[in-house]
Amino acid sequence: MQIIARIVVLLLRMLEALLVLRAVLSWFPLQPDNPLRRFAYMTTEPVTGPVRKLLYRLFPRLESYPFDLSFLIVFVVIQLLISLL
Repeated sequence: MQIIARIVVLLLRMLEALLVLRAVLSWFPLQPDNPLRRFAYMTTEPVTGPVRKLLYRLFPRLESYPFDLSFLIVFVVIQLLISLL
């Protein structure tokens, strides 16, 4: 059972690193077809997208804010999951 927990923690850490990469890449004016940017978005959007949609449905005014709270929520949930394992 411990090996499964370690694998899950490893996968969560990888997702966490990809989220950080996505955040850092958002500071630079990269083309949408940049391979690194495309990979970071492709691997993190399945997690952040549904959270973002839920947030916008619950709090419609968030759509006008210049920052993405879904990233922060997903990051905190990952940290909580890692601490529980």
